[in-house]
Amino acid sequence: MLRRTVSSLARTDYLEVLAGSLSQGAAIVRDYRRGKTDPALLVTVEHATNSLPGGYSFQDQSLTKEAGATLLENSHWGWDPGALETADKVARAAGGVLVAAAYSRLLIDPNRPLPSDTLIRRSFDGIPITLNIDVDHAELTNRVNKYYSPFHTTMGAVKAEIAPVALLSIHSFSPTYPGMAPGSRDFEAGVLYTFDDALAEAFR
Repeated sequence: MLRRTVSSLARTDYLEVLAGSLSQGAAIVRDYRRGKTDPALLVTVEHATNSLPGGYSFQDQSLTKEAGATLLENSHWGWDPGALETADKVARAAGGVLVAAAYSRLLIDPNRPLPSDTLIRRSFDGIPITLNIDVDHAELTNRVNKYYSPFHTTMGAVKAEIAPVALLSIHSFSPTYPGMAPGSRDFEAGVLYTFDDALAEAFR
């Protein structure tokens, strides 16, 4: 139905219409294929922003450090700083398509499976997160239906539409991962992959 409705539009316009109809504002889609129809690179950013939709607030909760206090929303707990800008440059240079989440990972984490204990994070460094303290089953269902599922539905639809030659997910990271020794991530970049050794090696 949607394809017939927009059959006269350019391919880039079609993806924008597709994303707008499915994402309900939960995803950002940028098409840099420049009219090409060959399989393109699909670049995703699950932790692209620290924004919250209307009705939600971080309530000025702070993450205290020795050097002072930084708002939780601006810390790595809330998003992956620089990931969206990097992903946009990669997608643009490759003539690919970018799909990014339009909400903070602290609202609900689109990079987690639904059964994950950190789908909605309740605390950081042992400190309760006020945004999520009182999330019950009804609110969890609401966030899944309004934000988590629309993002994944949009990404799946874009993937089906463009038949990507590869899918690249961009994240940034802090020097220390929770539960690991301080400074355990003593490297500038890393590549995680499932089965495509050759593609991973290309990034070395």
